[in-house]
Amino acid sequence: MVEKTKIIKKSFTSFKNITEVCETFGYEFEKMEFIGTKKIELPKAFKDDLLEEFKEEKNFLNEYSICEAIIRPILAKIARKNNLPFWSHVKFEAQVKNMKLTGEPDYIFAIPKIKNGTNMKTPIVCLGEAKKDKFIETWGQVGAEMVAAQELNKNKTVPILGLVTNGRNWEFGKLENKLFTIDGLPHSAGNLQEIFENLNWMFCEARKNADKIAETAKKDK
Repeated sequence: MVEKTKIIKKSFTSFKNITEVCETFGYEFEKMEFIGTKKIELPKAFKDDLLEEFKEEKNFLNEYSICEAIIRPILAKIARKNNLPFWSHVKFEAQVKNMKLTGEPDYIFAIPKIKNGTNMKTPIVCLGEAKKDKFIETWGQVGAEMVAAQELNKNKTVPILGLVTNGRNWEFGKLENKLFTIDGLPHSAGNLQEIFENLNWMFCEARKNADKIAETAKKDK
């Protein structure tokens, strides 16, 4: 009688840094500049309101206030311009070898199964997290989420994009094949227009990646 392989259930939050993720799944890691910029013009009223929110220290008291007052409005505005729906605090899981990765990421960018539907389909093309000032620890969580996304995509050559931010500082990463890359340049909301253009580039790439995987899936049928 063949003994069944035991499936280990592990939460995304149990990974404390990107090194732990790489060692667990046999990936490599490097820091290298890769994030681009893509011009975007947002309404002046939106930018003025956002700048006022940055001035309010109460918006930086904890993770939830940062997400609601700062991060979510920025992501929603730019993701919508790229026709890239994003989901907040929804269950997300995938089995990678003998490990079931599970949790509720702050943000997932994915195409719904049906237009305006409430269920995601693969591909998962971009993930985001926000933890106040705990960048190293948060990359462990986001890295595990990106591994799960890559598994669901069933195409390791198409990059998974990720980000970690505390609202004021933004870090960008990608997973392609078996290599994690985190952009080594500092990206600060002190130059808010540049952050907009970084995100616009990122979401544009994510949208193209989603279309690429969808086209490949059609050809394979």
